[in-house]
Amino acid sequence: GGIEGIRHWLLDVEGTLVLDKDYAPVPGAPAWFAALRARGDALRILTNNTTLTREELASALARAGFPVDPAEIVSGQARLLDILRERNLNECALLGSDALAATLTGSPGS
Repeated sequence: GGIEGIRHWLLDVEGTLVLDKDYAPVPGAPAWFAALRARGDALRILTNNTTLTREELASALARAGFPVDPAEIVSGQARLLDILRERNLNECALLGSDALAATLTGSPGS
């Protein structure tokens, strides 16, 4: 039963870990996050943020009390890149952030 038995977590960023794009932590969330880490739970951080690379987001989260590896962050950007590759769409126009461009071109910081 209940939540005690859960060992794999998908955590949204805004509203779950942090209050908003200022990355102020949700009260109590850093301690809860640390407890999940301490018992060895598997965590994935979900985001639809397109203004930060996974590395930048990992840094922002760490400053807010949530140490994560960029590889633990699941983003729409990364999934979009997978879809473009699967469909062999090597050329397209992008209107978006520098972080999104870095992810889609495979530049450092993606």
